[in-house]
Amino acid sequence: MSPAAAWLLLDSPSGRHLSLPVPRRALGGLTRAVSFVLRRMAVDRDAALAQEVEDRADWEDVCWQACATDPAMAIWMVAESHRQAVEAAQAGQADGESSLHRWLERLRNALVLPLSPQPLGRLGAAATVPETWWHELVGGGLTDQPSRLIAAELARQWWECLDECPATEQADPSAARFPLDGADDEQVLILDSLFLAAGAVGRLLAGYDSRVAAARLEAIRELAYGAGHEINNPLANIAARGQALLLDETDPERRRRLATIVDQAFRGRDMIGGLMIFARPPRPSPTSVDIAAVLEPLTQSLQATATERGVRLAFNPPQTPIIVRIDRGQIEESLRGILLNAIEAISGGGTVTIKAAVSEDPTTPGCLVSIVDNGIGMNRETVERIFDPFFSGREAGRGVGLGLSKALRLIEGNDGKLTVKSRPRQGTTVSVGIPLATRP
Repeated sequence: MSPAAAWLLLDSPSGRHLSLPVPRRALGGLTRAVSFVLRRMAVDRDAALAQEVEDRADWEDVCWQACATDPAMAIWMVAESHRQAVEAAQAGQADGESSLHRWLERLRNALVLPLSPQPLGRLGAAATVPETWWHELVGGGLTDQPSRLIAAELARQWWECLDECPATEQADPSAARFPLDGADDEQVLILDSLFLAAGAVGRLLAGYDSRVAAARLEAIRELAYGAGHEINNPLANIAARGQALLLDETDPERRRRLATIVDQAFRGRDMIGGLMIFARPPRPSPTSVDIAAVLEPLTQSLQATATERGVRLAFNPPQTPIIVRIDRGQIEESLRGILLNAIEAISGGGTVTIKAAVSEDPTTPGCLVSIVDNGIGMNRETVERIFDPFFSGREAGRGVGLGLSKALRLIEGNDGKLTVKSRPRQGTTVSVGIPLATRP
């Protein structure tokens, strides 16, 4: 077999940590695969994510064709697919947005090149596969370019055989045992540069959504605050003049029209007030209160509205009191807007469930209030913009207004956190984390 130009670290099915040799001829295919995945990461992000699920097989096929003719890489890709399947089952759903970056980062961590950080130390932590045994296992490799299905099945058999490998642990690696003298090799330099570029792209994309959303909301807040001042004054004048004319008006039809003008002026004023709250929410005045004492009367007050739409509104109170520290009026207003939004999202009957529990997620404040509806759900684009003032999500059954925008700002002002998870035809879950008065 060709001498190793690099080594791959992987775990056997039983968890044995092994190092497999990668010959120089395999580095060309590796370079093509890494370059392809890197280009896919750098293309227009929205378009790439929209096609992520249906295109997943495409990019994996390209990687197989590029580099899986080498036995070590074929085995690593089988082992990686197995690990991804296990993680997706544990998490409930794979994160399509980061699958490309995650795959590339794991390959970078598994591949030991002469230019890799502390290569001998990393290799010393893995058992060595004897060269003779390895040659007997893989023979000539996959030189006949079989289909991915055949190659994956053969690589899976090799991977399972690694549990029977007579590998030995050697705590003191040496350059003689792991010859890594190709630091000046052009192929090694190119591959190492691609991995460095992939790391930079990954760091750039990390938190991209949250940064864009924060910048967009900040721009909207500034616009809302400035426009609110400019529009509020003429609305106040219209309402005042209309009320003054009503005092002396005796004609019923003219009184009705003037009353409509006054009512609409006040409606406009209230909308501007909502915008002002979104732009600059009032400072909260927190007190300690049992969350059930907030949720139960709120649920009761909306029962009539839910019944009119054929929606069942259910509140599951916690078994033990959960004392939170919040501005009760602000949180009630926020939750009311979220509940009304959930009721609107259901057509033809359905259920909205409200429940509260102590959060087990360290990134979420102590009390987690969940509002779950079995409506038609929302796509990713709608979820991203659902907190924008006056954004219309009518295709998701949700109306136009400021309810969710105000809810977000008021909850954040109370040191809380609001998140939305939704998928088309699978309903929506809105989670509101709010701080406990005392930690349990």
